Amino acid sequence: MKMCLSLSAIFGRDSVVTENDDAYDQFTGGFWSEIQADVNPQCIFKPSKAGGVSIVVLLSRLTQCLFTVKSGGHAAFAGASNIDGGISVTFEKMQVVTVSFDKQKVKIQPGSTWGQVYETLEKDEITVTGGRVGKVGTGGLTRGGGISFFFNKYGWACDNVPTYEVVTAAGYIINATENSNPSLYWALRGGGNNFGIVTAFTFRAIPLPGGMMWGGTKTYLENDFADLTEAFVQTTIADSTQERSLLAYAQAQDVSKPSGFRELYYGLTVKAGSEIAVKARDVFFEEQPKLADVEGDNPVLLLQGITTEQIKHMSAHGGNPLGIDLADGALYLIHIACWWSNDEDDERVYSWISNFLTRIESEATTLGKQNDYIYMNYASLYEDVIANYGPANVDKLKSIAKFYDPTAVFQKLQPGHFKLDKAPVPDDRFWSGVRS
Repeated sequence: MKMCLSLSAIFGRDSVVTENDDAYDQFTGGFWSEIQADVNPQCIFKPSKAGGVSIVVLLSRLTQCLFTVKSGGHAAFAGASNIDGGISVTFEKMQVVTVSFDKQKVKIQPGSTWGQVYETLEKDEITVTGGRVGKVGTGGLTRGGGISFFFNKYGWACDNVPTYEVVTAAGYIINATENSNPSLYWALRGGGNNFGIVTAFTFRAIPLPGGMMWGGTKTYLENDFADLTEAFVQTTIADSTQERSLLAYAQAQDVSKPSGFRELYYGLTVKAGSEIAVKARDVFFEEQPKLADVEGDNPVLLLQGITTEQIKHMSAHGGNPLGIDLADGALYLIHIACWWSNDEDDERVYSWISNFLTRIESEATTLGKQNDYIYMNYASLYEDVIANYGPANVDKLKSIAKFYDPTAVFQKLQPGHFKLDKAPVPDDRFWSGVRS
C-alpha cells in the first residue's frame, strides 16, 4: 500500500484508483477477456507522461512492489496486463498520436488503440503498419511482433518502428533506434516486456489515399471447405464485397471478437503446404464436437500465412529476435481462438486446444513441416515463447537484458508472461511448444 500512497502524494488522488473507488470496478471489468477481470490489483495508476512511468519503476524497486502495464487490455489470460495485489499501470491518459510535419512519421503513445490511431490518421491520408482489430492496444501488439493489413508490403509492426521511447530499469527515459542503443532496439522488436516500458512508438507512415482499402470477410459453407483450403494454400486472395476505410474495417473486426467472455488464443507455426493445411482443417472438425456441451463455446480455427516477403522485411534495419529464417520458406500460423462462458470450463478448453495442437505438431513433424516459432500475440500462458526464438537469440536477449536491467526489474517486479528466465511451469495437460 506504501507505493499506492506515494503515487497519490506525488501525482494527486485523481491519478490513483483504489478498490473503494467506482473507477476500480470499471477498470477490472474493462478487459477484453473476462479472465483478466478475475485479477484484483492493490491500486491502479494512470500516468500522463513518461516521467510518471519512470517514477513507478523507481518506487517499485524501492518497495519491491510488483507492477504490470496495460495498453489496450486485449490479452486473453490473467496477469497479462493486470496483477493481483500489485500496481496496475494503465496508459489511458497517454493516447496522443502525433504526425510529423512532413507526414513521414507517426508518434504513438501506448494508451492508444489501433482504431483511435487510424481515425486520427485518416485526414492526412496516411496510416501505419498497425493491428487489424480496432480495440487492440498499440503497445502489446507492437512489442509482440504485430501482424498488419500491410505486412506483405511493409513487414510487421515491430519492424516499422524506427524509434522506441523507453523507460529503463534505472528510470531513465531513452530512445532506442538502429543507431542509438541498437541492441535494445533489436530486442524490442518482438522481445515483449523484458527490457523496459515503451512509452512511445514512432512508426514510419505509409500512404493511404482517401483512407480507403479493399477488404472484407467472405463466409463459406462446409461443402466449400476443400476448395477454400486449396485457395488459401495457393495464396489466392479472396475478393471482398466493398471498399471501405481502414478504420471501418478495423472496427468491423471488433464485432467478431466480443468482450465479456472467457477468451483464449493458443497456437503454433508450421512450414507452409497443402497437406498440413488440410490436416489442420480435418483435425479441427474431428475434435470440435468434444466441446459441444461447454456453455457459450465458440472455437475458431485460424490459418494465417507468413510469406517470404514478410520474412525479408524482418532482416531490415538490424533485424529482430523472432528467429524466423527465410531458408524455411513461407510459414502458417495455426491457432485456435475460443471464447466460453464459465470459469469451471477453463481447464477443459485449455486441454481441448492442447490436444488439437499436439495432433497438429505430430502431423507437421511427420510431413517435415514442423517449425519452432510461436507468435507471442497468439500464444497461451502455457507456451514458452521466448525459448522458441532459438538458442542464439535467447542468449543475446538475456545479455541485452542484463546490460539494461542488471537487477532484473522486468523479470521479477513485472512478472507477467513470456519472460526470459521464467518459463511456464511444466504441465503435461497443456501444450507448451517446447520440444523434448
